Amino acid sequence: MGDEEFPSEIVDFVPYSYNPVFAGTGKDTWDRMIRERGYILREGDTYHMWYTGYNENRADTKYLGYATSLDGLTWTRHPDNPVFDRIWTEDMFVIKRGDTFYMVAEGKVKVLKYSSLGKEFIIAFFEPGEMFGEVAVFQNQPYPASAQAVAETKVLRIGRPDFLSFLARRPEVAMRIISVLGERLRDAQSRLRDLAGERVEQRLARTLLKLSSKLGPSLPFTRQEIADMAGTTTETAIRFMSHLRDRKIVRSVRGKTVILDEEKLRILSEGPPQV
Repeated sequence: MGDEEFPSEIVDFVPYSYNPVFAGTGKDTWDRMIRERGYILREGDTYHMWYTGYNENRADTKYLGYATSLDGLTWTRHPDNPVFDRIWTEDMFVIKRGDTFYMVAEGKVKVLKYSSLGKEFIIAFFEPGEMFGEVAVFQNQPYPASAQAVAETKVLRIGRPDFLSFLARRPEVAMRIISVLGERLRDAQSRLRDLAGERVEQRLARTLLKLSSKLGPSLPFTRQEIADMAGTTTETAIRFMSHLRDRKIVRSVRGKTVILDEEKLRILSEGPPQV
């Protein structure tokens, strides 16, 4: 891409001499230490920052703090911190609507359907910042699947009239949503093709590759969840994962699957095992 698309001010950085500009207090306070992830939103001349603080000497509970800055370097903690004193999670996404800030914290939602025999089939997983339930909004009918939180999750909800009114005023957002829906339709067609004509090993390999492309090589899913997404049994998924582990294609770490050799996994996804 040309330089005009990525000007130097957003790609060439020099570390600030007085880092860190914001840190834990280092004292026996609720935010003695802070997590490395937070969210900064600039409005007018003020930077707003939400951050996660904790004190391992007191408890494992994490709380939400708030601070402001006029220059992005010198920060002032809110006097009533923590602003949310129940258990909090680490990642967050903040938007402002009117005079209200809305926040989506770290979490994970799975969308699923059940067969006539009661077997669960996972359609998709959604992470922070992603939307779901949009089909119900456009069709004005119940959502054609069930959504279930699989971790502590906080979500932002917007009603159908407000959402449609917003899209009417912001056609560029509508176009982006159409693009997202198109990607999901293409993914659904691909999964139907896999279920109809491909070996179960290929389906499992494709599922791992798809998850890796979205989430990175460390996948926080159980073998049962991976089996449900691939449309197979847990026992089959266990055997296949053992096969991959023996060949050093993946490894299991504390309930996670880490992909070690994506190229070999891609070969498995394309046909009979050759590795």
